[in-house]
Amino acid sequence: MYLESSTRGIGSVAFESPHPAPAATRILSAGLPHNIHNTGWDNYFSSTHNLEGLVGVTPCQKENHDGVVGLLFQFDDDHRECAGEVRLDSLGKSLDLRRDEGWALVFERRADARPYVSAIHLQHVGPDSDIVGYVNLTCSGELHWLWSPRQCYIMYEGQTSPQPVLWA
Repeated sequence: MYLESSTRGIGSVAFESPHPAPAATRILSAGLPHNIHNTGWDNYFSSTHNLEGLVGVTPCQKENHDGVVGLLFQFDDDHRECAGEVRLDSLGKSLDLRRDEGWALVFERRADARPYVSAIHLQHVGPDSDIVGYVNLTCSGELHWLWSPRQCYIMYEGQTSPQPVLWA
């Protein structure tokens, strides 16, 4: 693999091996949900994931960084998808999910009030005085994940994570 990089980032990527044949897997939808209110975010990224067939999730927790910065999803057809920032050198323990049971992302806020995923629970959670926010999920539906180096915002089936801090 060859990279052309500069102070502005990676300009080009090239591979020594031939272009692989397209896989016969489902096509992911592009774009953001219509109700997104992220106009004040700078340098944010987003992804949308259909969780049908989800069988496992692996959290990514960067060194010297609070909480979970991304998730690596494993599906029953052996494909994987990334939500948030996923680094192969920062993967945590894989968690097996059951189709008929729920799971949850739990949120806290940093000292500057920016929300982040602090934990993953293998069951649904409810209101708790120690929890800033949560999103209960199942192995179906559509998950929207927006993130920047400083915070994240998640939408799933009418639920949302704590509101992000908009900056000018």
